[in-house]
Amino acid sequence: MQNSAALVKAKESFFNIIGIHDIDKQHVAIILRSTLDYVSIYSKDRKRLVDSYQMLDHYIRSLTVCENYVILGCDDGCFSIVPKRDFLRGRLEKLFITVNKRRAISSIITDKFSDEVDAKIILGCDKYIYKYPFSSPDFEQVHPAMTPTNEKKIICEMHVSEDGTMLFVSHVGSPIISSILIDSMTQIGEIDCSHEVKILVPYSDVNDQRVATFCVSNDTLWVGTGSGHILLYEVKQDRTLGFITWLKPYKLEVRSLLSCSISSADPSRFVVSIGKEVNLAVLCYDSYRSGLCLLTSSFPIDPSDPAIQQRKISRERGGRNDSCHFNKNDDVDGKKMLLIWDAPRAATLKKVVH
Repeated sequence: MQNSAALVKAKESFFNIIGIHDIDKQHVAIILRSTLDYVSIYSKDRKRLVDSYQMLDHYIRSLTVCENYVILGCDDGCFSIVPKRDFLRGRLEKLFITVNKRRAISSIITDKFSDEVDAKIILGCDKYIYKYPFSSPDFEQVHPAMTPTNEKKIICEMHVSEDGTMLFVSHVGSPIISSILIDSMTQIGEIDCSHEVKILVPYSDVNDQRVATFCVSNDTLWVGTGSGHILLYEVKQDRTLGFITWLKPYKLEVRSLLSCSISSADPSRFVVSIGKEVNLAVLCYDSYRSGLCLLTSSFPIDPSDPAIQQRKISRERGGRNDSCHFNKNDDVDGKKMLLIWDAPRAATLKKVVH
């Protein structure tokens, strides 16, 4: 790996956001894709870039974090387990274990976030779910438990429920999210998001109705669709899913939904969304608050920050051309724009809606 803050700066206008991940209470990692993948480590409390390095041999497709390790899934069908300390410092020269040379590791999770002794690494690759024992001394010699999913399409994303007992799985081009018991790997239910999209967009097609991305935050499932909607479902105690409400932040597809925390002192969960062509008419441009920021090579910019507003005023008065400002023409397609949503528990959301 190579430290590449200068390289990221040079390619700033060409990157796309691949993922945002909580690494620990103090750090969050943002994966940027340009000609190579760049891993940028930010301090939550100090609100600044701590380090940035590039992946020389692999493209990161998926990433998960447990108590002491970061697990990477890559486009070339490999995965790697890296100690958190090494990941934060860009030391990723660890063994990459090949699962499938022809398919990417589309999703990677662990079923237990604190007890790594009995935990399983769960990989989504092609149409199969693989389970590896976390404590294995030699992964290359392990024959993982391999479970085919009911869908005939390639796995897109997987996420674990708040209580760690269920696995939610989406497939490429499908409107369905399946619920699977982790212990037995048996499917116990599913939701078809096309029902809600058809109501919201009567003339929608299969591209609009597909699940483009989703995440789990507390006891709530946030689902991004090809139509640009975010659908919110409650994960009930009986393991069924109930529709709560919807949002329409994008004119086109929602590209990524990521659950994270903002500060080490605040346990509150937030959902960060990335999409194609922000729906300014709905979000109301004149009332932007700190819930929206632009990602640069140095740090996410909050347009409401007084320092940023002062730069903007200076520029409007003929001052120097500072790149750290926000106006209506800045990246309205959303590729480098983050919308940050408060993500309370389902009971609170239902009170707000009803």
